[in-house]
Amino acid sequence: MRRTIKLGVVTLAAAMVLSAAQAQHTHHSGASAPAGSYTPRLADLMIMQQIRHSKLWFAVAANNWALAEHGFEEITAGFANVARLYPTFHEVAVTSVIRTLNERELPELARAIEARDRIKFTVAFDQLTAGCNACHQAAKRGFVVIQQPISPPFNNQSFAPLGGQPSHSGDGHSHPH
Repeated sequence: MRRTIKLGVVTLAAAMVLSAAQAQHTHHSGASAPAGSYTPRLADLMIMQQIRHSKLWFAVAANNWALAEHGFEEITAGFANVARLYPTFHEVAVTSVIRTLNERELPELARAIEARDRIKFTVAFDQLTAGCNACHQAAKRGFVVIQQPISPPFNNQSFAPLGGQPSHSGDGHSHPH
């Protein structure tokens, strides 16, 4: 009897997971995505980019340049995934937008991180942010406005470098400038 109940629960759970996966896959995003295996929605990918954007900011605010380098690699890889999965969105050539970011904003950000220059980082970060917002405007998603983060996205991650102390401004929040 217990074995039958366990088998029934496992079967029900598998059916629920399959149903949820199929429901997620049949989203309508106004864009093309590869057929076949599960493809995350563009909005889900953008939320991950927004988290990476914020974490990058707070890594630099804490002078954790190793974490900033890692965050830069992650945000760059995230943009590559967006371009690969959603080359166009609402008639916006996403691949072209990301190519431009790769040619202008992202190299400036990389140079600022490599130089460990918080002032140059802030300028480059704001340019990247402006590029994000310009893309949102072009994609008829101008209501999604990205800005310099005010508070860390997670309260369970320390942005301080190993063995170091974060730098703080007088307001209790860390800021790169």
